[in-house]
Amino acid sequence: MLEKFEGVTSPQESTETMQEITSINFGIWNSTLQTGNPKEVATLYIVCHFLPTVSGELKKGQYGEEEYFKHSLDKIL
Repeated sequence: MLEKFEGVTSPQESTETMQEITSINFGIWNSTLQTGNPKEVATLYIVCHFLPTVSGELKKGQYGEEEYFKHSLDKIL
């Protein structure tokens, strides 16, 4: 027997919520890219390491991310 638990969302509700979050985050990311400010863009990545699309080198921490965006924003924009 299946019971409905309070606070548990359906898969459809979860998908809709994730789409909203994704849309909001993309808007923030896109508008920050448009500033052309590498330091501002790098702040979006402070808590992670990432393998960028314009470089094959893993970027670590704020310094690595800021250095990447100093050189890549011109190529992206």
